[in-house]
Amino acid sequence: MSTTNPRGENRTDTRLIAQHTTLGVDAEGFIHHLDRAAEIVHRIDPTTGRRERRSDLAEWVAEREHVELGNAVDVYVHDYIGDEIGWSERTQYTDRDVFGGGV
Repeated sequence: MSTTNPRGENRTDTRLIAQHTTLGVDAEGFIHHLDRAAEIVHRIDPTTGRRERRSDLAEWVAEREHVELGNAVDVYVHDYIGDEIGWSERTQYTDRDVFGGGV
């Protein structure tokens, strides 16, 4: 029996990211906040507190052939923001950071 899972249940949710979390600040100064259950990333202007953009990950995944919903956050963090805009500060690790690999 595991000390981290005292009921001895099999866990199927292996995601490292919490239900609600800040992914980081992009190179343009916007904060990216993930609502994992809703599968939405909010891009927030830190000076006004207003949402600048709402990225529905399910819609976002449908537009990209190489992305499945299970790795949508990894691709959003590394390939979309990381490659296209850049991060000035990234506060959340993803599965790819820990386990390596790409899409």
